[in-house]
Amino acid sequence: MFRKKKKIPCSPNEILEGWEPAYKNEQEEELCLLSYDYHPEKDGYSKTEGILFFGRHRIDRWEEGKLLERLPLEGGESLFLLRDGAALRLVLKKGGQRILLACASQKEKMHYGQCIQALNRYFEKGVWEPKRPLDGPERGGASGGGRFGGRGGSGSRGGPGGPGGAGRGRFSRKIGKAQVKWLFSMLKPLLPLLFLSLLLFIAFSAVGLISPTISQKLVDDYLGNEQRNSSMILPYLLLVLSLLACTVVQRLLSALRTRLTARIGCKAILKLREEVFSKVQNLSLAGIQKHTVGALMQRISRDTTVIKNFLVSDFGNIVENLTTFLAVGIILVYNDIKNGTFLFILVVIPAVPGALLFRAFNRKIHTMYGIQWQVTSRSDSVLHDIFSGIRVVKAFGKEKDEIVRYDGTIQKMAQVEKHNEIFWAILSPLVNFLMCLGEFTVLYFVGREILGGQMTIGEMTKLTSYTAMIYGPLRMMTFLPRKIMHTATSVSKIYDVMNDEDVMHHPEDAKEPEITGNVTLKDVSFGYEAGKPVLEHINLEVKKGEMIGLVGRSGAGKSTLINLVMRLYDPDEGQVLLDGTDIRDISPKCLRTSIGAVLQETFLFSGSIRQNIAYAKPDATGEEIVAAAKMAGAHEFIMRMSDGYDTYVGEKGCTLSGGERQRIAIARALLLDPKILILDEATSALDTETEKQIQEILSKLIAGRTTIAIAHRLSTLRNATRIVVLDSKGVAEEGTHEELMRNEQGIYYGLVMAQRKMSSVKGKKN
Repeated sequence: MFRKKKKIPCSPNEILEGWEPAYKNEQEEELCLLSYDYHPEKDGYSKTEGILFFGRHRIDRWEEGKLLERLPLEGGESLFLLRDGAALRLVLKKGGQRILLACASQKEKMHYGQCIQALNRYFEKGVWEPKRPLDGPERGGASGGGRFGGRGGSGSRGGPGGPGGAGRGRFSRKIGKAQVKWLFSMLKPLLPLLFLSLLLFIAFSAVGLISPTISQKLVDDYLGNEQRNSSMILPYLLLVLSLLACTVVQRLLSALRTRLTARIGCKAILKLREEVFSKVQNLSLAGIQKHTVGALMQRISRDTTVIKNFLVSDFGNIVENLTTFLAVGIILVYNDIKNGTFLFILVVIPAVPGALLFRAFNRKIHTMYGIQWQVTSRSDSVLHDIFSGIRVVKAFGKEKDEIVRYDGTIQKMAQVEKHNEIFWAILSPLVNFLMCLGEFTVLYFVGREILGGQMTIGEMTKLTSYTAMIYGPLRMMTFLPRKIMHTATSVSKIYDVMNDEDVMHHPEDAKEPEITGNVTLKDVSFGYEAGKPVLEHINLEVKKGEMIGLVGRSGAGKSTLINLVMRLYDPDEGQVLLDGTDIRDISPKCLRTSIGAVLQETFLFSGSIRQNIAYAKPDATGEEIVAAAKMAGAHEFIMRMSDGYDTYVGEKGCTLSGGERQRIAIARALLLDPKILILDEATSALDTETEKQIQEILSKLIAGRTTIAIAHRLSTLRNATRIVVLDSKGVAEEGTHEELMRNEQGIYYGLVMAQRKMSSVKGKKN
């Protein structure tokens, strides 16, 4: 259990609790949700998973999926945050007193800040006016930031949220018009098939409505006829064959329906997954980083499957049952306006309390599935995290710890699912019983009519058959809310991604200029979070063929600057120009083919060496791939492998050494023959000998190319045309190595001397 021992500015004992014991959850309009991951204790904090529900009249506190406490909002004056090192304390001022609401990670400051602003406006004006829609971006983790995301817009950086699972910051809202409209637009090409499927469902139901009338004739005209004789055998046989024909037609319709819905399901899930994946790919880097890998995978795989299942099965069943319910009601009233109407009322009236019961628990059902979705996503994220870092896990001998960690997530998932199943195990039989009470009243009424000579056995057979058909739709109501909520949650989660505006916008008339390698940063400012700039008013000009070294202390913005040049982000202010053209006006294809990057973290895809080198240029010929590999110094070791360029490298290139992976990454960048080369700590993860070899290769490759390089060993930048030193205020120093070393009070001089001192210490130890 994690404990924070640092002295806190406002201890739990110094803030009045003000909470009331939790009681039955009445209907309450939701304003927003915020999640938190620390529970305040006398000696600091302990880890937890909690959610604050802000309604118009109260605040509910949930932990581990259970409602713990409630606080009336009446008399609330304002909300504010107290900072405590690695934690935030959310405090409500009410009646001149301060009430501690929650503790969360510092990363949630922006998310909490936006919610606080909206709630404080609500306290002041009594009107809920969030500046962002409640269905804005979310962040995973135990503290997911509630319904408010980071800053939107083109290339904006919705600040990252807490670590861990996805979607912990919010429950899905009820599916609304916007979500339905989006889903309708997604499935528009399938509407003819869906309509045909619904006709088959209706036809199946209609054929079933014929059987009770045939059964009545069989009983009254033949089996119950006291004057029966052998001449009745043929018409009796025809009626039996009619029943058989109804059954055969229903089976044929069912087969056609199943085949058609399977086709619809395949097309629907293909369309949804293509659209969601395409949207994720088009999100800015910041937009993607707002979600965990587990959450995005769940949206693309599990949530799309839930929607597909609803379209294929549940939606058709709803239409079929609704058709049956209405048709049976009409038939009963039409055939016998007195008895039929009375029977219909006897069946429906007991179902009303069941429907009202479901309505009373509607919000609870919705919340239950929101929690279940979250813990499931959290479990997926933890599992992905463990498998991605399996080498680290084994290197530190943490297998048992990770087993305990994952076991904790699946136990929480099991607890939530168990809680939900117990709820349904109680509610569903109760509602089912209320809906089936009509069976006993129908049985009494029919028996009374027969004993009184007012009804024949055949009429009884027909009426009871029709009333039995009504119970199918009524029983469906006991499961319908569960399925709808489950589907609504998935639709809402996918819609959150599809509606995310944190994308890189490209003009329709994007330019494709001839890039020669001139790079200009004109008064560029940028920050990952609002009010926290990383780069401010940067002005830098890199001429064609120059090599620029970027130097600065950790956090000075070196990697951020090259990310702007590669347009992984867009600047908040100013422009990034390539040969005088704003980078935002250049087509993505032109931009990506003009810039090659070798990054610190070399990533290779599962596949062959050939596929990895040709990743940036899939249509590259074998000669071009080999030429790029030779330039990168990779050809020789590739040819020593059993399958040469077709050798499978494993996930993330796990079968290769660090130097081999880096050479393949260099070959991949060079295959495009880029005019601009980005080197971001390209050799920092390599040993000294391998680094020397890679540096020799790179020194040959940068000739004639515009190169922007970040290096952890400053000695490798000696030959740079210019060295740009960044600090928290922007460009602090600029010049050649020799020029900067003359300034003994400068930042660069201090960094170089510090590295020399460190090298000499290491040399003495060796």
